[in-house]
Amino acid sequence: MRPLILMILYVFSTVVVAETQPPPAPPKTITLVTHSSPGGGSDVLLREMVKHLAPIMGVDFVVRNIKGGSGARAMAHVATSAPTGATLYATTPTYINVSLISKPRFTFEDLEPLANIVLDPQVLYARSDSPYNNLKEVIAAGRSDPQRQRWGIGNPASLDRQIVADLARLTELDMIVASHDGGGELLLNVLNGSVEFGIGELQELLGNLHGGKTKLLATFSSERLPQTPNVPTAREQGFDIEVAKFRGLAAPHGLPAGIIEDWNAAIPALLAVPAFRAFLDRTGLIAGFIPHDDYGSYIERFANQQRALILSR
Repeated sequence: MRPLILMILYVFSTVVVAETQPPPAPPKTITLVTHSSPGGGSDVLLREMVKHLAPIMGVDFVVRNIKGGSGARAMAHVATSAPTGATLYATTPTYINVSLISKPRFTFEDLEPLANIVLDPQVLYARSDSPYNNLKEVIAAGRSDPQRQRWGIGNPASLDRQIVADLARLTELDMIVASHDGGGELLLNVLNGSVEFGIGELQELLGNLHGGKTKLLATFSSERLPQTPNVPTAREQGFDIEVAKFRGLAAPHGLPAGIIEDWNAAIPALLAVPAFRAFLDRTGLIAGFIPHDDYGSYIERFANQQRALILSR
C-alpha cells in the first residue's frame, strides 16, 4: 500500500504545482513574419504598425520577410514555432489560397487566427506613359489583340489571380499573366516594362504615384477611394468585380489567453493612434478590426468561399 500511497501523493502534488504555475511571461521581442517581399503590401503595413505598437505593448518588434512557395515557407516557420506569442504571421488571402491550391505541408489550418487589423482594396495600375487611362480602354484593346497585353499579379495564390480570372470570365479574354514573388517585385516589372499592367494595393504604389511613374486605371472597391477620387471603380466601368484583401495576424496553435487579450486590446489602440490613422488614409487601407473570438469564423467562411471558387473553375 505504501508505494501506491506515495504514487497518489506524487500525482496530486504534480497537478497542484501545474495548476499554480503562473502563465508564461509575455515575450520581450515579437517577430512578425510575412511572405511579402520588401516593399510589398504586408511589408509596408507591418513596418508602419510596429512604430506605434512598440510603445503600446511595451515590447520590441522585428519584421521578417520569408519568401518562397507563395507563403508556404513563412507559414511553416510560424506553424512550427513555440506558441508563446513571440512569432506571428501576417495573414492575407494568400495564406488560404496557397493552402487550397498547392496543399503545402503546413496550411492555414495549422495556424490560429489571432485578429484582423485592416482591409485593403485592390487596384489596377500601369506605367504613367501607358496609352490607356482606364480599364475599359484596356479591355477594348485586349479584344483587338489579346496576345499583346501582359498582365502581372503578386503570386499565383493571391486575390490578384482571382481578379484576373473574373475579368477573363466577364470579358472572354485569354490573358497572358505573369506571377511574381510579391507586390514589390511586380511593381518593378511594371516600371521596367516586363509587364504592362499590375494588380496590387494602393499602399505599394504611393511613392511612384506621387512621383508620376505609375497611374491607376481602376479600383476594385465598392466605392471610389478618397485618395484617388478621379479613378473610377471597375463596377463603374461595367465590370462587376469587388475585392478587398484582409490583413491580420495568426499564431501557432495554443497561444496563451493573456497574449490574446493583449492583442485584442492593442489593435484598437493602434487604430486610434492619429499618425497610424493618417497612414491608413494616405494608403487607402480601411480599419477592419476583428477580435480573436470572431476572426477564426471569418477565416473559415473565407476559406469555404475560396474552395467553392477553386472547384468551380
